[in-house]
Order: sequence, then C-alpha cells, then structure tokens
Amino acid sequence: MTSRPVSQDGPASRPERPGRWRRAIDAVDERMGIKALAYPVPEHANNLGWSLGGLTTVAFLTLLVTGLYVTQFYSPVPVSANQSVRELVTHVWLGSFARALHYWAAQAMFALALLHLLRVFLHASYKKPREGNWVVGSAMFLLTFPAVFTGTVVPAPTAPSPASRRRPGAPCSRHLGRTRPTGRRPRLRRRASAV
Repeated sequence: MTSRPVSQDGPASRPERPGRWRRAIDAVDERMGIKALAYPVPEHANNLGWSLGGLTTVAFLTLLVTGLYVTQFYSPVPVSANQSVRELVTHVWLGSFARALHYWAAQAMFALALLHLLRVFLHASYKKPREGNWVVGSAMFLLTFPAVFTGTVVPAPTAPSPASRRRPGAPCSRHLGRTRPTGRRPRLRRRASAV
C-alpha cells in the first residue's frame, strides 16, 4: 500500500469561492471605490481644492453639535419662539456664540459643498468607478437646499426672514389659489343719487 503525501495545509486545497456577502460588497466597492481609498495621498492632492469634501464634513459636524445645543433652549411655538431666541442669546452660557457659530457653519457648509461639487465635476472625478459617489454627493447637495431654507425661516428673532416673505398678490396656499390680500381696501363706487 502506497501512502499519498499529505500537504502541510491539509487535504487538497482548492480556491475558496466567495460567499454572497463578499460578492455583494465587491459589487458595491466596484462602483463606490471604497477600497481604492487605501493608498498614500499623492502630493498634488495636498491642497485646499482637494480638501473641500473634508471641510464640508467638518462644517456639517459643527452644525450637528451647535444645532443640538441650541435646540435645547429653542421653543418652536410661534408665540414663544422670539422670546426663546432672546433668552438663548442673552441668558444661556455660550448661547450667542453657539447660535452665531451655527449660522456661519451653515453658510460655510453650503459654500464648501458647492465648491466641492464643482471641483469633482471639473476634474471629472465622477467617472467610473466613482459614479455612485457622484450620485450620493449630488443628492446630499440637493438636500442642503431645504436645510438652508428651514434654517433661514426658523431663527429670525425680530423680523420675518427674506426666505419667508412673499410679494403682495402672490398665491397663498391658505386660500387655495386666491391671491393674498394686499392690505388696501377696495374703492367703493358711489351711486348717482336720484333727485
């Protein structure tokens, strides 16, 4: 009886077929390029233009932190909203600073996101294998528009914000298509009196 030589790895080893999850992750990675991020940063990418995505993320995180802090003291009820903002600015520790930082971080995030989107487009960084990143980033940029709108309407402490003003005569949703009254009274015609 002849004995077979046994390899040190055990029985005859065959290539292992990747499972479903591994194939799904590889398919997502092929489009998103996640594994491609594991490389040393090239010299040309060490400048401000290539840091816009990270700076946008920092501005977003600043918005989250300051927004959570300011939310603790803000009352969204229309009757007390103005007073809660005044209390926040005058009596809360770092309230005025947090509110100002929140405002400027929102402005910076919008501007940085726009510049980042333009840089990616102009350098054609949206092409294969990064189409998925482009779609996700464009959707995130479009979500900043309603965020900026709600952020300008809500915190106005003394006067209505420019985003919430409408011109006289503009359609008003409350009246379902009727125009909003302009504040002027209609002129009444005088009847000719019969003598």
